[in-house]
Order: sequence, then C-alpha cells, then structure tokens
Amino acid sequence: MVIALKTHKIKIFLKYKALFSSRIVFFLGIFAVAPGSAYYHWRPNSQRLVWDRLPMTVGFMSLYFVVLDETIGSHSAKAVHSPFLESISSCFHSPWLLVTLIVTGLLSILYWVKNNDLRPYIIVQFYTMLSIPLLLLLFPSAYIQASSQYSVSLFLYLLAKVQKHAFRFLRMKSC
Repeated sequence: MVIALKTHKIKIFLKYKALFSSRIVFFLGIFAVAPGSAYYHWRPNSQRLVWDRLPMTVGFMSLYFVVLDETIGSHSAKAVHSPFLESISSCFHSPWLLVTLIVTGLLSILYWVKNNDLRPYIIVQFYTMLSIPLLLLLFPSAYIQASSQYSVSLFLYLLAKVQKHAFRFLRMKSC
C-alpha cells in the first residue's frame, strides 16, 4: 500500500513538473521571439533568419505539448472512458515528450540551414498548428475555457500568416 501511494505521488509530481516546465519553456520561447526577430529584421539575411525561427519553434512545440496533455492527457482520457487513451495518456505527462518535441523542432531548423530545404520546418510549424483545433474538437480540454482561448490564439496566428503573405504579395506587385 505504501509503495503504491509513493508511486502515485511520483506520477502526480512528474505530471505537474512536465506541465509546469512546458509552460515555462513556452513563455521563454515566446519571450525570445522579440530579440530574435529584432536581430533578424535589423539586417535581414538567411543566417539571421535562424534566430527569428528558433524561438518560435520552441514556442510552437511546447504549446503543442501543453495541448496534447490537456486534451489527450489523463483528464480527457478518463472523461471519454477510452481504455486506449488511458493507456497512452501517461506518456503525455513525461518531460521527455516535451524534450523530444523541442528537439524535433530544432532539428527541422538545422535541416533547413544545412540543406536549404524548409519542408521539415513547415511540417513542424503547420502540423502542430493545424492539429490543435482537431485535438480540441475530438478531445475536449479538461479546463473549461481552454478551447475558446486556444481558438482565439489560433485565429490570431492565422490572421498574422494571412497578413504576412498579403504584405509580401502587395510588395511584389508594387515593384
């Protein structure tokens, strides 16, 4: 009984440690976007673009971890009563998943730098952003207002992407 209680406490500690660390990594990534973007836009070139994309990738991947945990994590898995989801939900509390996601994002940037090929970076960025609404629809978050907050955030992200490409299109038309 004592061993089971200690094991349960360790699992709870690891879950909240992973959630807390993922949010810290997310906010650090978002905080680092400003200096990284300023550095790139001060004198734009391919070498400096890495410092613009690097913090965004850390932010995207840590946000994806948070959403995975809040949707497919234990709260939602138990609410849906799915044995499959309950069996895999423990991996969403692992700090190793967060590390794996961030390393995957960083490797996509490294691949882009070495091979001048953006496909892995595009997959990392857009797959995570496109799968978040799907996760929220299929597996409602255990937190009441999380879905609406993520929806607003994703809408603003989409709006920024549209604005970026519209600006690029208008700039090409004026030349």
